[in-house]
Parts: sequence; structure tokens; C-alpha cells
Amino acid sequence: MEWQWTMEMIILVLVLGAVVLYVDATVGLGYGTLLVPLFIGMGMPPGIVVPALIGGQLVGGAVAGFFHNRLGNIRIKTTDAYASARGDGELGCVKDELSKGKPEGSVSKGGAFWANWSTDTKVIAIFGFIGALAAIFGAIVHVGIPAFWVSLYIGGMVTAIGIWLLITQLIGWKPTFTLTGLWGIGAIAGFNKGLTGGGYGPILTAGQLATGRGPKSTVGCTTTAEVIVSSAAFITYLIIKGVGEIDWLLLGLLCAGALVGAPLSAKTVKIMPGRALKSIIAVVIIAAGVWALSKALGWR
Repeated sequence: MEWQWTMEMIILVLVLGAVVLYVDATVGLGYGTLLVPLFIGMGMPPGIVVPALIGGQLVGGAVAGFFHNRLGNIRIKTTDAYASARGDGELGCVKDELSKGKPEGSVSKGGAFWANWSTDTKVIAIFGFIGALAAIFGAIVHVGIPAFWVSLYIGGMVTAIGIWLLITQLIGWKPTFTLTGLWGIGAIAGFNKGLTGGGYGPILTAGQLATGRGPKSTVGCTTTAEVIVSSAAFITYLIIKGVGEIDWLLLGLLCAGALVGAPLSAKTVKIMPGRALKSIIAVVIIAAGVWALSKALGWR
């Protein structure tokens, strides 16, 4: 049956776009995981759903990232010395290894440029750069890997990380955060994005929490970093498929919904206690992993 827009469908998509973007930008995952099966279930062809969701997440992530930064959940392009506490026990930035223990002026020009970025800016840059490259590689590799093994891999990894996060939250253990481990996390997340079209948010969010980042900075950086990867994916799609393959009404509705959901999500993250937010994220991550496993194994 050919897909046709109705006024009821327009309203429904607008509401879903706002609600799901709110969820995604509040816990750091769920946009594609929720909307892809919903839209396909409504009768939309997958060929129009995927590029529209990528474009919608691009706009939604940009708006949410702006408000996360504005409200202090993350600090972009500010030095460590001027970062304020977020309210979850984590400073807005941590001192980078390049400048730690060194007198002012002793760092090289390149090192000083990097050292003057806030930690959040560095995290977003790392995830955006390595994520985009890994996503391209994942898209190339995708051809030779059966969907069953891909879904099983994503579901198993996300579920295991979510359970581990919940356990560490209950026992109160927190690892020491370093930037080094984020390169691997970004590469895995980007590879997943290119391989399956999803799995980026869950891996970035779970991975950051596992390395000791606070939940508020984790959510803000995940949401903002996805803008870079989504931009690369959307531009690539336009180049390969052409503008005629985009359902601009669907994309416009998702973008309009994002303008509503994004500010509310940033405000929610701002006022929610960090410990409670981390517990909620861990539970959502486990649910996302189990959902992926159930799809792979055909559970009903």
C-alpha cells in the first residue's frame, strides 16, 4: 500500500518527534531505536524513514546541545578554570593531562590550543571525529555481515554495559575519568552507527558513564556529538541518493518536534539529581539492549 499523508498522521508524527527527541536528549539514547519501528509500523517505507530520522536527529541534537550548554549541563569552548559545578558532584570540566602540573606557558602551541578547550569540547570533538570515520568503515563492512549477528552483537554489548552500570551505581563505585578511553568508545559507537544505523547513543552514553563521567555531561556530550556524525551521514545520503529521496514533510515535522522537545530535555537534565539520572539511564540502556536481543532472537 502506498504511503499517504493525512492530517492525523501529521499531528501524530509531530507529537512523536517531540516526545522521542525529549527522551533521547534526556537519557542519551532512544531516537532511532523507538522511531524506526514506529514509523515503519505506521506504513512508511524504510527508504524515507532513515534519512529523515538522520536529518531530524541532526537538528534535534544541535538544538538540545545548545540548551545543554546554555543551562550548564555541558561547557563548550570554556577553559577548565571557569567551569562551574553541574550539581551532580562533577565539575564542568576536568584538568587535561597536557597541562596538568606544568607552569603557564610551558605547553606547545598545539598543546595549548587543545588544553584550552573544556573537557566537554574535547569529548565532543573526539566522538565526532572518530565516530564519523568509524561510521564510514561500518557502512562498508555492513555488506558482508548478516543482520542477525549485528543485532546480537549490539544487544549483548549494550545489555552487559547497562547491568554493569547499575551494579556500580548500587555499590557506589566510580572509576577515574580519562580522555584516552573515549577514543575506543567513539570508534565502537561510530562503527555501530554505520553498521546498523543505530547503536550510537547507547554505546556513547554507557561508555562515558563506565569511564567515570557524570550523567549530565554524558547526556549533553552524547547528544551534541551525534550532530557531527548525523551531518556526515545526511550529507553522504544526499550525495549518493539525491534530494528526491528525502521526504521533506517528514523531516520538517521531526525538526519542528525537536524544537519543542530539546529545551525541555535540557531543563530536565539540569534539575534532576545526578544519581537518579544515572540510575534511570542504566535501566533504559538495559531495556534497549534487551529489545535489540529480542529482535535478533525473534522473541515475542
